[in-house]
Amino acid sequence: MNVKYFIVKGKNKYSSVYVRFWDSKRIDQKTRTGISVQFNDWSDNKQRIKAKTKINNKDFLNNQLEGLERFIIDNYNTDYNNKKHISGKWLKETVQRFFGRVEKNETHKIYFVDWIEAFTENAHKIHYNGKPIKARSINNYKTTLNILKEFETHKDTKYRFEDIDLGFHRDFIHYWIGRTK
Repeated sequence: MNVKYFIVKGKNKYSSVYVRFWDSKRIDQKTRTGISVQFNDWSDNKQRIKAKTKINNKDFLNNQLEGLERFIIDNYNTDYNNKKHISGKWLKETVQRFFGRVEKNETHKIYFVDWIEAFTENAHKIHYNGKPIKARSINNYKTTLNILKEFETHKDTKYRFEDIDLGFHRDFIHYWIGRTK
C-alpha cells in the first residue's frame, strides 16, 4: 500500500494538497487534505512543504502530513481486515477524522455537549436491563445538559471530547456549586 501527497497547479495563488492512497490494483483513491500551499513552496520529490520556504508553520504542516500517512495506513489495516469497504468516501472520512473535522450534522462526534444533546433526544429509545429509560432519568439528563450549556457559555468555550479531563471536572463542579449559592 502507498500514500502519496501532491498538488495541482491552478489559477489561484494557493493549491490544495491531495492525498492518494492505493494498494496494487484493488484500491486507488484520492481526496483533498484541507491543507493549501503556494505551488513554489511544495516539493514534489519529498511530498512536503520545502524546508527553505518562508511559511511559519511548515514544520507543523509537514508533521500533520506525516501523521496523516500513518493514520491512513493504520485505519486501512484495521478496516480492510474487518471487511469494511475501502472507497473514496472511506478515504475522505479518514482524513476528516484525523483532522477532527465533521459535517454540520455530525458535530456530536466531536463536541461533548452536542453528544449529550443527541443522547438525550434518543434516550426514550434506549433500554437498560431490558426496560426503557424512565422519564425521570431523561429529565435529569436534560437538566444536566442545560447546566453544561450554561457552563460553556460562561467559559465561552465549546468543549471537545479531548477537553474532558480532571481540570474540566474541577471547573465544572466549581461553577455548579457557585451557581447554586
